[in-house]
Amino acid sequence: MARFLTGRILRGIFTVFLVTLVVHGGLALLPGDPIRALFGQRRPDPLVLEAMRDQFDFNRPWIVQYLSYLKDLVTGDWGNSFPGSIRGIQDVGPPVEGIVAAAAPVSARLIAPVLAVQLVVGAAIGALAAVYRRRPAGTLIYLISVALLGIPVIALAYVLQMGFAWELAWVPTRGLDAWPSYVLPVTALSLTTTCLVILFARSHLRDVLRQPFIKATVARGIKTHRVVGLHAMKVSLSAFLSLIVSNLGQLITGLIIVETIFGIQGLGSVMFSAIYARDRPLLLALTILTTVFVTLANILADATHLLLDPRTQETL
Repeated sequence: MARFLTGRILRGIFTVFLVTLVVHGGLALLPGDPIRALFGQRRPDPLVLEAMRDQFDFNRPWIVQYLSYLKDLVTGDWGNSFPGSIRGIQDVGPPVEGIVAAAAPVSARLIAPVLAVQLVVGAAIGALAAVYRRRPAGTLIYLISVALLGIPVIALAYVLQMGFAWELAWVPTRGLDAWPSYVLPVTALSLTTTCLVILFARSHLRDVLRQPFIKATVARGIKTHRVVGLHAMKVSLSAFLSLIVSNLGQLITGLIIVETIFGIQGLGSVMFSAIYARDRPLLLALTILTTVFVTLANILADATHLLLDPRTQETL
């Protein structure tokens, strides 16, 4: 296990390094001048413009900028975001770590119930679809899941907001405060991925229920719900976790859309603002943070898989 974790951590560090290289280089190659864009339609004083470019290291060669950024990153200095307005030469935005520290707990409060819905609700409904696959209930679950799977998150979020928040006024339209404010964002963010888990659980559990040890358990007179809940689900748990972790990238993309639409001041809306403003320090920090999150989740999923079935160590 120690060797496995060491290898995974080293790969994760290399992945984070590669992401910083690609994103930093990609932002540097984009056309246009993000510092000049801060002034809008106004024509800046050339001295002020050059001072701002020096302040954010835009006048140095890219490789020097990148190595300087890596040095600051290792020492815990994430830099400052771009200023919202220009009032003088020394204007800079707030520290990036402060922005991330304020937004991360908000996104965590949204992501936690989404992951719970995916795992618990998705696995439970998928198990029902597998058990009743030859009955109308199983067929109905399958058809509804396939239909909902194709709905884009942005369309679903707008429809939910217009129908239940604006027209019916059943839940708040923006922000995360009391529990009713979680209903629409969690539903919009989890619905399509939960349907994917349902379809996967249906297919996977159907194969597991055909295994000889399951048939032998049923032959001993144990009830179906105990066979599925105690035996088949235990075998399938690591597969469900792997599926959910593999969709974390899609979850982060959906987080940007949902937080922006519902006015939630989390990492998703901050990332959208950083992309719009081409705020390189903030965008780099958010990309690295997302990469670390996804990498750690993959390590955790693989470790769980290994604990549940040590025979899989050679395949991980």
